[in-house]
Amino acid sequence: MCFFSREQLIFDVTRQLSAVRTETIILCGRHDVQCPVDFSIEMSELIPNASIHIFEKINHYPFLEEEFEFKEVLKRVI
Repeated sequence: MCFFSREQLIFDVTRQLSAVRTETIILCGRHDVQCPVDFSIEMSELIPNASIHIFEKINHYPFLEEEFEFKEVLKRVI
């Protein structure tokens, strides 16, 4: 995790998020240690017309940890 902490300071594309023009849904886990939920919330606020779904009980892999809810969310947005 130390590598990721260092990398986030070097590879910051936050200022470029407003240029995203693709329909975007951000799926994240409330307890994600690799991409903390605050980062996902920030992305959803900076990407125009982005939506966010936070899986309340999981870490980093919603398609594994909350497979049913993950599929339901995808059905709603597709």
